[in-house]
Amino acid sequence: HDPHTRRAISREKATPPQNHATREQQEKEEQANMGICGSSQVGPSPLDLDRSGEKLIAALDPEERKYLMEQAEKNNKFKTTSGHTRFWIKLANMLINPETPASPQDVRPNWLEPRNWETYDMPVGGARFIKEDEDDMQDGGSEYVKWAKATARTILVGASTELPLEECRDLIEYFESDEEAVLCANETFGRTLPKQFNTWEHMDRDDVMCQIIIAGVGQSYLAGPSETKGRRVVPPGTVIECNVDIIGRYETRKPFSRYGATAFLGPKEGGDGTKLHELVLLGIYTSEHRKTVYPENVEWKHAKALFRSSLGSDLTLRRHLTNLHWIIANGLSHASRVALSPASPLRRLLKPHYFHTTAINSASIDTLFPIDALAFRTFGFTEKSWVKYFKDAFAEWEYATFPERMKTSGIPKELMEQMPLYQDGLLLWQTQRNYVMEYLQLYYPDDGMITSDADIQAFWDHFQTKQLKKPWKLPTLSRDALGDLLAELIWNVTGNHEMIGSIVEYLTVPNGLATKLVPNKDEADIQSFAQALIIITLTGFRQPPLMGDWTHLFEEKAFPIVRKFQDELEKVQVTLDERNEVRDTTEGMKKFVCMCPKILESSVST
Repeated sequence: HDPHTRRAISREKATPPQNHATREQQEKEEQANMGICGSSQVGPSPLDLDRSGEKLIAALDPEERKYLMEQAEKNNKFKTTSGHTRFWIKLANMLINPETPASPQDVRPNWLEPRNWETYDMPVGGARFIKEDEDDMQDGGSEYVKWAKATARTILVGASTELPLEECRDLIEYFESDEEAVLCANETFGRTLPKQFNTWEHMDRDDVMCQIIIAGVGQSYLAGPSETKGRRVVPPGTVIECNVDIIGRYETRKPFSRYGATAFLGPKEGGDGTKLHELVLLGIYTSEHRKTVYPENVEWKHAKALFRSSLGSDLTLRRHLTNLHWIIANGLSHASRVALSPASPLRRLLKPHYFHTTAINSASIDTLFPIDALAFRTFGFTEKSWVKYFKDAFAEWEYATFPERMKTSGIPKELMEQMPLYQDGLLLWQTQRNYVMEYLQLYYPDDGMITSDADIQAFWDHFQTKQLKKPWKLPTLSRDALGDLLAELIWNVTGNHEMIGSIVEYLTVPNGLATKLVPNKDEADIQSFAQALIIITLTGFRQPPLMGDWTHLFEEKAFPIVRKFQDELEKVQVTLDERNEVRDTTEGMKKFVCMCPKILESSVST
């Protein structure tokens, strides 16, 4: 089967057995054969208070905690999920070891000349990908090894897409408590989940949701208030909104709720709406309800859950997977390898930031994009809307730098300047741009040297003509424009990737950013919870840290600039630590760590 174009097997064949006794017997046999839950080679982790939800466990009476932990080991409810889900749980536990990250020394100097690499196009969006990863080729992989890897991937994708969906509403089950969910997750995924650098508790509460919006991942969707249209009423007093309506355009398969929601924020009683940390939720519009729901309405709890689900789903599939991985990181890797010679100063500069990107993106396409594969099952789209969603995501993406996007967001300036994303993101972006500009000045002291350099011209033109069906629409090539592009590429694969890709902190409790919901249910079911944890576990392959000794990739004359950049990152870290102290102690806001250089990777991870 072609994993990109195969259609789902018939739903008649996919219908799970209705004899529950038979199903339980099958599950026991499968679990014994596959070692699912509690018996992986990696094993569970000890109680870790750096994970969202585990403060709930610490607050339990010791006897109750002991009982629940024993139950999570003996009767883990992830054992009741579908064969497909259990297959991926086992695989993730076998593959991932987040405690052994790569180092800068694992990234070797460029050695492959630019050429017309063998490529393939995605069936939607027209994105072009190189088949072979140059970093794997540097490791000396033989043709046999390449064939074996390709064959294994084909078998893996084919096998995992042929297993039935098992989404009949009668088979959808829930944890009895958040504590049970946390302990089952810890027992099953404990040591394989990526490290958390922030934690969240009670994400279904109004005040915590405000923090997710103004100090968490919701910042990526903040905009100025829109206008009332029919039943999509913008509450009076709204000063900003977190708009995820875009995902509501797409049908979902039964029995799951439709995505799409916008949260409206305004001043609390007596406030003037000028202080970000004092804003409160005024209402939420959802595509499921087709109206704006208010805190006093009976649908309020479900509206909040639909908003969180819409936010996490679009963030993962559009902002992270499509925009960042398949367009931006792929563009960086593709242009560098096709247009720049190994000795090119630009390729030396960019090498840390596209390390293993080709292999990571190729694996994501094979395992996540096909219908009936892991991501399709994790989210709630129909087959038709799944394809259309990605087609639209590619078509609607537009190149703009981070500062430009903030300026055009419509967010009132006085509120924007209080946003942690704006404050910290801009500091990191500007630090990276300063580094790029100093580096360009070293090799190209005259502006004409940039515009006349054949490698740079080919690199620039690549984004216009060779990576997507639609051009990036870059401005005219100049020193400033090149500096902006390079800074934007590096910022996206470091700081922005940490923000929109490393979201484990929102997924380790069922009332976080659920990937799909059933109508009138306000948290993820057991299977959806497991599927989200599988996907985030697969991000556990850590890339080399941004902060480190990278001089081995550069010529000696560039060493002072490379080392100065590391010194500047240290200063950024000190500044962000100070800001987070103020946010936490005096402003009552959540710490924002996504732009902290000390936790950033140099390139996109899985």
